[in-house]
Amino acid sequence: MHTILGEENAAKRAPGETVLRSARGRRDDYFFAGMSLAIFSTVLLGFAHTYFLAGMFHARLPSAIVHIHAMIFSTWILLLPMQVALVSIGRVSWHKRLGIFGAVLACLMVVLGVLVTIDSTRRRFAPPGLDSATFLANDLMEMLVFALLVAWGLRARRDGDAHKRLIVLATVALLGAAVSRWHFYFPVILRFPFLVGLIVDAFLVSLALFDLFTRRRIHRVTLWGSLMVLLIFPVAFGFLGHAPFWHRFTEWVQRDGLTFTIPGNVPGMAIECKSGKAIESRRTQLNVSPFGLRPTH
Repeated sequence: MHTILGEENAAKRAPGETVLRSARGRRDDYFFAGMSLAIFSTVLLGFAHTYFLAGMFHARLPSAIVHIHAMIFSTWILLLPMQVALVSIGRVSWHKRLGIFGAVLACLMVVLGVLVTIDSTRRRFAPPGLDSATFLANDLMEMLVFALLVAWGLRARRDGDAHKRLIVLATVALLGAAVSRWHFYFPVILRFPFLVGLIVDAFLVSLALFDLFTRRRIHRVTLWGSLMVLLIFPVAFGFLGHAPFWHRFTEWVQRDGLTFTIPGNVPGMAIECKSGKAIESRRTQLNVSPFGLRPTH
């Protein structure tokens, strides 16, 4: 985008200034293309075993809502490099039109993330080393930060530098689920769970270093957005995960809530009944409460 703007306004700028903006634009194109592909690869590796290589729609996921959730989140991960590429080749108008779809997609991600985490919590699912309360807190925080950063990014859509950083940071906030599943290939993650956080933080550090290299300072949205992502762990693990009121809330989620059904038949689908046992069915029963979050596959 910077390259395009620099060329359109070349007559209004000194030659040296135009070249500088063009060079910065090219650097941005390369960096954000690399970041989007790194995010795509991280998710592909994390969910390859249980979703992508398991047949996607034929993968044995706990419920229909998880299938829908996986499809929507996968679409977002594919959309990110596409949007970066459109700006890089000068198709800004296409980027804006596809951005409307991206905004709708982000809203669906938040809603489905809530429903899937409620499903997970009611089935008493938790990754190795975590209890249900900490898992619920972590997912709530991740989806909250994602929603806030995407909303901020949409508000700042006329500021290209801020907009693209906020959308990347929002996506990075969700990478914990994918990285935690790397244990299929790197069992050391099960022994040292903190490595998940370090890998996610590497994306934040990369963005900050890029800002320092190209701008001589860290962009304000990189700073504040990264701080929001970094707060997920201490709030979820250090505060809510040990708070008695949060454990009572988690027990309420597991015990109570609304019930609705999703019609349809997903191949290989297993669902939960009131007793907590999995059964196969042509309809999915899902118990939900007003709160919740992210994937279980």
